[in-house]
Amino acid sequence: MHKPDTYNAARADISLASARRHAGDHTTAEELAIRALAVMVRLDSRHQQAHAHDVLVAIYEESGDNDLAERHRASASALRSTSPEAIGSRSEQRPDGGT
Repeated sequence: MHKPDTYNAARADISLASARRHAGDHTTAEELAIRALAVMVRLDSRHQQAHAHDVLVAIYEESGDNDLAERHRASASALRSTSPEAIGSRSEQRPDGGT
């Protein structure tokens, strides 16, 4: 039986959330981004957490919720300042050691 790849499924949800946002479906976009963010927190993927926060920033800015947008912007910034990319690594490794 095929074992689900939660990391790549969550990455796909982040991309789908962005696409749904561009299509104007902020409700579905928000649900997908929050679900993906929770998975990336569990997997400790700071880089992908930052991407999910970025999508949420755009959703909340477009819907006029500047307070939530700013909170997610600050979270994304904090994650980037402590991520391997910020420290010097050019590519992210999956939390399970894969690429």
